[in-house]
Amino acid sequence: MRTKFNTLLSNTTFALCGMLLSVPYAMANERNALNRADEKFI
Repeated sequence: MRTKFNTLLSNTTFALCGMLLSVPYAMANERNALNRADEKFI
């Protein structure tokens, strides 16, 4: 029973860390897309 809990906790921790690490890359892509749209407008 304790091993199941540890595995679940480890998996959850890895998933949360992965999501937190991917946020800056997603935000960078949004900024680049906005710049391209501005360039087309100009």
